[in-house]
Amino acid sequence: MGSNLGAREDRLKQASEEMSLFLTETKYSSVYHTEPMGISEQPWFLNQVCVGKTDLYPLELLLRMKEIEKKLGRVPGPRFGPRPIDLDLIFYDHWALFSEMITIPHPRYKERSFVLRPLIEIAPEWRDPLTGVSPAGYWEKGKHGFTGCRLY
Repeated sequence: MGSNLGAREDRLKQASEEMSLFLTETKYSSVYHTEPMGISEQPWFLNQVCVGKTDLYPLELLLRMKEIEKKLGRVPGPRFGPRPIDLDLIFYDHWALFSEMITIPHPRYKERSFVLRPLIEIAPEWRDPLTGVSPAGYWEKGKHGFTGCRLY
């Protein structure tokens, strides 16, 4: 989850509340203050990772997350541009799924400090189903090239 426009903390809380309608046994990371990727001339993000259980299949889960984004004010804009809320599905248990609509694990998660640092915090035992590498393993490989990411 990420937000860099408006009441960022409130948006993360609102997204969490909305996701509680279809996620159980949730665990949330700390909130991180993160440098933007792609377009640097925009406010820094607040990011957080959530792990939970659901009866929804991956595509249905992603579509629900996109509905929450719209409800919380997200409108189409430039790729990597500023946004009031951004919700991404990073992984789904140990599934690997590739289609035009969804790719799991998220194809760029291992390049993102704002995903890896919180994942190390709340799901250090998780392994990428394609490589067997942990979040900490990807952090070690790329930590010198990541954007800024620190506890908020």
